[in-house]
Amino acid sequence: MMTIFYWIIIVLLLTYEPIYGYFDYQRFKARVRRFPNERVKYYSKVMLGLWIPAIVILGLTAFGPVTLKDIGLSGIAINTAALGKWTTFISLGLAVIYLLSLCYYIIGSKVSEKMQNNIAEIQKKQLEASTFADIMPVSKEDKKVWTFVS
Repeated sequence: MMTIFYWIIIVLLLTYEPIYGYFDYQRFKARVRRFPNERVKYYSKVMLGLWIPAIVILGLTAFGPVTLKDIGLSGIAINTAALGKWTTFISLGLAVIYLLSLCYYIIGSKVSEKMQNNIAEIQKKQLEASTFADIMPVSKEDKKVWTFVS
């Protein structure tokens, strides 16, 4: 009985969502040019479409036969056998350095006015060149809701 339920969910995810999502995005692109507030409505719809399945999946793991390990969530295990100890730990060290540099730029973008201006210029150029410019947040309200979509 449960396998039929899982197959129904899989078929819906593989058919309904992509087809509906494509046509809904086309309607959004046509409307956003006339109504700038359309972005927040669209973002809210996208959030529901992403969060509801995630909550259902987590609910299945909490109350059903599926475990977190079944859906790919498990603890971190470092396997040094594949690359060797030194290569693995050097790679991890480089990843930590990269994460620290990202933190530096995130903090700098909040504090430094020069960095904020540089970022704004780069974002403006990228937005003008993007084929997805319609969906990108523009106003502060758009950006707040976009954070939850992301």
